[in-house]
Amino acid sequence: MGFYVYIVLLSPCLLAMQADAVCTALSESYGGPGGLNRFDENALAKNGDIKEIELLCGRRVTAIRLRYGSVWGTLHGWKSPPGKSCARDWDVGVKVLYTLQPNEYVKGATITYDRFVNSLTLKTNMRQLPKCGKTTGSKTKSIDGRRLKYITGNSGCILDRIQFYWPSW
Repeated sequence: MGFYVYIVLLSPCLLAMQADAVCTALSESYGGPGGLNRFDENALAKNGDIKEIELLCGRRVTAIRLRYGSVWGTLHGWKSPPGKSCARDWDVGVKVLYTLQPNEYVKGATITYDRFVNSLTLKTNMRQLPKCGKTTGSKTKSIDGRRLKYITGNSGCILDRIQFYWPSW
């Protein structure tokens, strides 16, 4: 009779015992390399789930800002570089604000992009929000995550690039 040893490798997600442990799947990056302001809202996500979404929607996605629990993040976009004016080159568009209902969360997105984030349509577990941005990009991507935890990306006068973190716990 032989003696067998089994080695079992468990994902850190399965081993996590803390209530706040998060195992995430990072989406690919949508948009281009521009934008002077890099952002990562991982630290803000510790304030709670996304409760509100503010967008500036012009010909492209001009800016995005999220509220985590009771704490608003920074507006990403519509920031002029020194010596320039965003209004000279871009249309700020219309400001829209979406308040998520209790137990509502962002579960997916459709993005058109090339050098910038041209349009963004967010989907929740209860509804699809209207498209932000009017132009189409050379690439379109629909993603369906589990529950959006936070965003990261680059911005300047507009939203240049965005990535999504979808927890997989």
